[in-house]
Amino acid sequence: MSTIKELAEELRFNDEIAELVNVMKNIAVFHFYALQEKKDRSDKTSGEIDGFFSMLDLKGISHPYLKPRAEGTCVIVVTSDEGFMGGLNIRVADAALEAAGMENPVFTVIGAKGELYMRERKKTFTRFSLKDIEGSGGKESDAEKREKLACRLKDHIVKGFGNGEFGKAVIFYPRPVSFMVQKVEGVSLLPLERGGASEFQSSVKREDGYARFWGGDIITESPPDGIMEYLVEKMLIERIRGILVESKLSEFAARAIHLEKSKQKLEESQKTARSRYFRVYRGVVDTNIREVFSSQLIIKK
Repeated sequence: MSTIKELAEELRFNDEIAELVNVMKNIAVFHFYALQEKKDRSDKTSGEIDGFFSMLDLKGISHPYLKPRAEGTCVIVVTSDEGFMGGLNIRVADAALEAAGMENPVFTVIGAKGELYMRERKKTFTRFSLKDIEGSGGKESDAEKREKLACRLKDHIVKGFGNGEFGKAVIFYPRPVSFMVQKVEGVSLLPLERGGASEFQSSVKREDGYARFWGGDIITESPPDGIMEYLVEKMLIERIRGILVESKLSEFAARAIHLEKSKQKLEESQKTARSRYFRVYRGVVDTNIREVFSSQLIIKK
């Protein structure tokens, strides 16, 4: 049976752990809302790139981004470098593995937790990590690191399509439906499934190797496939960057929820420990009172 001293130390330890967990939870909540505000301000770029795509007629273009020449699939798995996420990393990796029933999957993993999970399942993969990205003096912000990581992933995908290794690219990540709900999402990055903008096709007039859109302010002097390649690369960077932000939001939210549940369990444990402490304390007090009373009786006799 535990002594009063041991129980008192357990109570003090539980209080310190509960306070630490609460601080970590509050930090995660703060980071979630701070990043969400930045994300809301930067979501416009992706929509603007989609607008440029609507001006191209892609039907006559033969390109790996539109008509893949390979059957391999680049499966990108986005996980975190840290824990306390209540199994969210495992759900993302499991969704990617389940979808890997497709022919010739080639895994690409972001995050230490995903790397560990894939190694345990003896999967071969290419790794990427924000921790590998350092600027001059290592003073780059997280946003700058995400931008560079998105560029590296874009280069990885483009290279795979260029050398015939990939015919498709999909990415699995945790999407924050709300602060309380995170959903594992699978998004196809390539090939494109676009037919161009029909409202522009009738107004396209080609002269001297370039296209003019009469009735509008748009003139394309580069070949359509060259414009398409440029837009695809820009699109990949913006989509991946946005996905990395959403993944980070899910990470903060999942961590806050998991830590709140841990705090509640600690509080329940603390109630039990406090009850044991007072039960033992009362027993010791009762024993001491009986001993004092008995000694007084002996002295009187």
